[in-house]
Amino acid sequence: MAHDYPNRISPCPIVETTINIKCSLKVPKEVLLGLVYNPLHEMYGNQNLLVRPTPLASVPEVIREQDPNLRDKPTSEILCPEGRLQLGQNLISIGLNMPYNSWGVALGFIDKILKAIRSLNLIEKIDHVSLKYLDFFPNINIFDQINLNISWAQYKDLCSRSTAFKTELINNGFAHVLQITNSVHLKNEYLHIDNDGSLIDLTTLCLEVDVQNMIDKINECHTESKRFFFELLKKEFIETLSPEY
Repeated sequence: MAHDYPNRISPCPIVETTINIKCSLKVPKEVLLGLVYNPLHEMYGNQNLLVRPTPLASVPEVIREQDPNLRDKPTSEILCPEGRLQLGQNLISIGLNMPYNSWGVALGFIDKILKAIRSLNLIEKIDHVSLKYLDFFPNINIFDQINLNISWAQYKDLCSRSTAFKTELINNGFAHVLQITNSVHLKNEYLHIDNDGSLIDLTTLCLEVDVQNMIDKINECHTESKRFFFELLKKEFIETLSPEY
């Protein structure tokens, strides 16, 4: 059965959007940054793009190599007008500048980055691609507004207290990693946020990816992530967010 989901809700709750490509690369990590910078520099009309290390780069390499949670995390980044490209040993990460505009705008930037990478023939094999959205709802206990019930007969109003819930689900060939947290404080000067509220952290993964269909699979991740997100929210709550269809 077909469903219509909003194209936009207001105020937009998105505070972070990241696309990760987990892959095996054909070149040593030491030369990766220099190789990728050149085509991006040309794509932006030879505009100088800021290149800098990520905070993780200050951690000694021997420590990063021994920790599987750090081994592939990005250690350098290129800042573009629409977002950032971060590079790790086996990870290409694309982060969008906030405030979030639209998926169409985001996809244009992602496509530009992927064209630059494809032109260099850097990728040997792709393990998966993922799309992460982090949404913040100020002054709301989001557990009251979603189609998810957590109960324990011994404790009433369990989720009225500080609660963190995490699960992994598979649907339509996509894996969804969902984490919901209430009673958090978020401060973001750029987005003018300094509030208590709730976070919905949703990452959607696709495993069947190759170099040629990356952009299509990322777009499919967005479609599935959008479906999952709006089916999680109660319909009556969506209607309070000025939905545009």
